[in-house]
Amino acid sequence: MFPIRGQVLRLTRPTSLVPSILDTEGVFIVCRSADCIIGGANVDGDWSLEVRDEARQTLLKRSAILSPALAESEIIEDLVGLRPGRSSVRVETERVSKDLTVVHNYGHGGSGYTLSWGCAEEVAEMVKAI
Repeated sequence: MFPIRGQVLRLTRPTSLVPSILDTEGVFIVCRSADCIIGGANVDGDWSLEVRDEARQTLLKRSAILSPALAESEIIEDLVGLRPGRSSVRVETERVSKDLTVVHNYGHGGSGYTLSWGCAEEVAEMVKAI
């Protein structure tokens, strides 16, 4: 396991944008009912929780290229977090005792939201089998 540093911005949502998800060219945009989340800064092995202005500017520039209406948005907040990373996602069962089986589902890194539905279906099937 290693940390994957992610930096995202929460912006005001332009009225011209409908709630949707766009994920391309190293940036993702999640337009929600009241705001937009933009992100894409993923750095393996970086433990820093400090907001980086260079990453902020890159996110703003890339998101405005994909959705020009976002150029008018105001920043509500900067968010930085660490995601658990590993060389591959771990989705498997492990019998830890006669009466206890653990279902592992981690290591998605910056793709947790994207992979969540498929992994959840796989985990549900594993739990049913137990």
